Amino acid sequence: MRTVTILPMYNKTMHSSLKIGGIKSFLRDEKHSFLKAIRPILLSLMIVGVQTTAYIKPSTLKEKTLSLRWWNIIILIYLHLFSLKTFVALILTDGGMGFWMQLTTFLRSSVATISADIYVVKRNKLHNLIQKMNRIFKRFTPEEKKSFKNKILRGTFILWVFMALNFVFLVINVYKIGMEKFLSVHFFSVRIKFVSPATQYAVGCILLLVRQAIMAGTLAFMIMFYVILCEAIKCSFRSFNLDMIHTFHDNISLDEKSVKRLQKYYVYVIDLVSHTDDVFSPAVFFWSSAFIMSVCIDITFDISLYNRMETMSFLSSMQKLLLLFLAYISIGFSASLAIEEGRRCLPAFYKVTASFDVTKNSYLTQAMHLFALRLGTTQFSLTGWKFFDLTRGYMITVFGILGSYIIIVFQLNPEAMTAIISG
Repeated sequence: MRTVTILPMYNKTMHSSLKIGGIKSFLRDEKHSFLKAIRPILLSLMIVGVQTTAYIKPSTLKEKTLSLRWWNIIILIYLHLFSLKTFVALILTDGGMGFWMQLTTFLRSSVATISADIYVVKRNKLHNLIQKMNRIFKRFTPEEKKSFKNKILRGTFILWVFMALNFVFLVINVYKIGMEKFLSVHFFSVRIKFVSPATQYAVGCILLLVRQAIMAGTLAFMIMFYVILCEAIKCSFRSFNLDMIHTFHDNISLDEKSVKRLQKYYVYVIDLVSHTDDVFSPAVFFWSSAFIMSVCIDITFDISLYNRMETMSFLSSMQKLLLLFLAYISIGFSASLAIEEGRRCLPAFYKVTASFDVTKNSYLTQAMHLFALRLGTTQFSLTGWKFFDLTRGYMITVFGILGSYIIIVFQLNPEAMTAIISG
């Protein structure tokens, strides 16, 4: 007789309970991962609320913010949210190489954000500076206007080339890592698998364009604004020197009115220099410190992980370093050249008046003496311009320090040095 084995009823119940328990555990893990993913978003929103309460409360800043156009406000919100995202991600890292990567991203985003904040806070003064520059620009000769425009066009073209290269490298890297991973990184690791691939690519392309236009565009705009301001000051001093040489060479029509006209022109240029100090002073420490820290971190990261990095990632990082070098060198050299042109005013005055007969007209001689005293004043003794007066020597020192740091990093990573040498 065949034996029939009857399975207990609780086996099926136990199997169902285990299945339900696994589902609950899976849902609990999903909930925990989702809360962990949105924690940076909640923290960022909390910080935005605190910032809004703290900074928008003063009436002066509130008026400056409310007078902006809608697209300016959108750009400011995007920049601050992106900077807060990188800052929160920096806080939540466990250390190691991820911390340094997030620190580099935070520094680069802060460059654009703080530049935009400087524009908002100093917007009225910047507009006054632009008006003063237009008035001085009308005094230029056609040759000086053409030279000024050509320099600005060359600088703008170089910046656009670097921005285009940055966008190309960004698109290639996104294509390699995948659009889904790219979007998950920018949306705080929130899973977006439920979105169709076509929608992912559409959102990703829009995000790439917006990110490139706002981040790189804001940085390029501020770089060109500083360079244009320095070039305008340099061309103003050069135009003044040429006008002074032409005036003093014509001894027949030289009188007190001509000297007073030159003195008024010089005071107008000096007033432009003094107004730029409010723009340059907050940017002095910010640009130099952000440049040095970003370069050191990028060099350490690229050399340490050279064996594990792809060629396009390495080239993209090098291109960003070149953009930082371009910004640092262009602003530093433009400001130092403007200062050097201003220093030539007094030697040029002594050169053109060396053969002047002081016995002919005592009033004219007194006016020229007062004009020489005016030219001898140190118009670059302000905080920001004093830094740029030492920029050339300072830049050489910084480059020497960075070169020594690169050599030390190579010595600490002999494998990377061997891989780079062998190609």
